Amino acid sequence: MAVIRGAGVKQAHVFLNSIGCSECRPQYLEKLKTYLKGKSGLCEHCKSRMTKNPLRVLDCKEDAEKLSDAPRTVDSLCAACKAHYAEVKSLLKMYVIPHTEQPRLVRGLDYYTRTVFEIYPSGKSGSQDALAAGGRYDGLVELLGGAPTPAVGFALGVERVLNELEAQGALPAVRRGVFMLPLGDSAFEPSQKLLWQLRETGIRCETGQPDQSIKSQMRLADRLQMEFCIIMGENEIKDNFVMLKNLEKQSQDKVSMSEIVGKLQDHYKL
Repeated sequence: MAVIRGAGVKQAHVFLNSIGCSECRPQYLEKLKTYLKGKSGLCEHCKSRMTKNPLRVLDCKEDAEKLSDAPRTVDSLCAACKAHYAEVKSLLKMYVIPHTEQPRLVRGLDYYTRTVFEIYPSGKSGSQDALAAGGRYDGLVELLGGAPTPAVGFALGVERVLNELEAQGALPAVRRGVFMLPLGDSAFEPSQKLLWQLRETGIRCETGQPDQSIKSQMRLADRLQMEFCIIMGENEIKDNFVMLKNLEKQSQDKVSMSEIVGKLQDHYKL
């Protein structure tokens, strides 16, 4: 939540659930399988998941109403998982983080344990509205051959956060910073090296991805209110220069690779 708030989204809430651990989840899965066997008229996805990955059936939006009386994971937690879940909710309350228990919130991968969560803008809960989602990965490192290592991970939708900032009128009004626009895979590594050089000098700098179109990368740069865009492709790398585009003035200059950092430092007086 700190990451979401730090980005400028002031009103957001957490949906959370506990899916237990390797000790108590097998018993829950047996209950769920028994329940699902008695359900008729489920969609094809649910029928496929019933045997392969029954937890994922609870994700189904098409059959949500039919599954409203499905057994809840929290009712099958072992004592340790119950205590852990209670502590998570207590800490959310202590930090005044709005949260709602969502019994149908699950993750289908075996390395997830206990807490799973999604973060939404306040007042929204649609499948396309989630700003971030994740959970505990206590079993992941061990699954990969390492020692048991408690962990938490999440994915954040940058575009969705920007959409919400735009909806809240919270995007910065003044353009500032540099957007790195790599064209093609060959430009990715040198563009990232330049990005880190710029960041080391204190310049705000973000990047697009080489598999994105120029149009979508420029659109992201604009929504981030970047002042400059550095365009780097195969020709630029070969001839050792970049194209520096001023997004405010809509002007463009050819700048040598050896001068670009100093030029931007001079501009920002760093």
